[in-house]
Parts: sequence; C-alpha cells; structure tokens
Amino acid sequence: MKDRILNALMLLTVAAALTLTLFRADGAREETASALPPITAVTALPTARPIDAYRQHRETERQQEQAALLALAASEQTTPELRALSEEQLRQMTADSETELALEAVLIARGYEDALCVCRGSSVTVLSGRSLQEADAALIVALAQEIAAIPAENIRVSAY
Repeated sequence: MKDRILNALMLLTVAAALTLTLFRADGAREETASALPPITAVTALPTARPIDAYRQHRETERQQEQAALLALAASEQTTPELRALSEEQLRQMTADSETELALEAVLIARGYEDALCVCRGSSVTVLSGRSLQEADAALIVALAQEIAAIPAENIRVSAY
C-alpha cells in the first residue's frame, strides 16, 4: 500500500512538473513570495538521447530540492520538527541517489547501457533501453535486491 501511495505521489509530481513546464513554455510566469530556487525546465538537445535528457532533468530537480531542504533546515524560523523532517528527507534523497547510481553503474557494466533506475524509498523501478528476456529481468531484480536491500516485490523492471 505504501509503495502504491509513493508511486501515485511520484506520478503526481511528474504531472505537476510537466504542467509547470507547459505554462512556462507558453510564457506564463508565476510570482513566488518565497526564497526557494525557481523551477527551470530542462530541454533536451536534438542529438541528446531521451535517457540522457531525463538524467539531466533528474539531477537539476534534485539540486533544487536539496537547496530548498537545506534552506529550510538552516532557517531560524523553522520548527525543530520541520528541521528534523527536512534533514530526514535529505538523507533519504541522498540514499536514493546513491542506490540509483550504484545500480545503473552495475547494469551498464553488465551490458545494459541504457538502463535507468528510479529509487523512491523502499521501491526501485529499472527501465532498460532494450527488450528483456526472462533471464535478463531475473538478473536485474537480483542485482537491484542486493544493491537496494529491498524485497523483489518492490522492484519493477521494464523496457522502454
């Protein structure tokens, strides 16, 4: 149930980012009253592969989220509970990022050059740029289990 909620939240976040990107592309500007960094759209170069564009976008979004959480944790106006929550969110974001990088590196070393991993807490989604046989999927699940230290039922594998 928790994984379904996390997946739904992830989908809502992506939908919100796409909506904001569309509004920005149409020239609409929103004024913000906070000191948080602005959301910027990442556009892919015509020669860039979609996987590379996603990775670039993911990194940009993470940097913005980290900056916002660090500012929140450092603010004198932040309550101790909110500070602890932002610090925990930073730890989880760092752990997810490390898991994604480690799993992508192992998969690339195993010949899955276009592998993409998305980690959210206790779930991992692995996307491959090529069609997968059953043995490929089993290997990817085993590697993800070992690296992410999560059960197989929390791992999704798919070709894109």
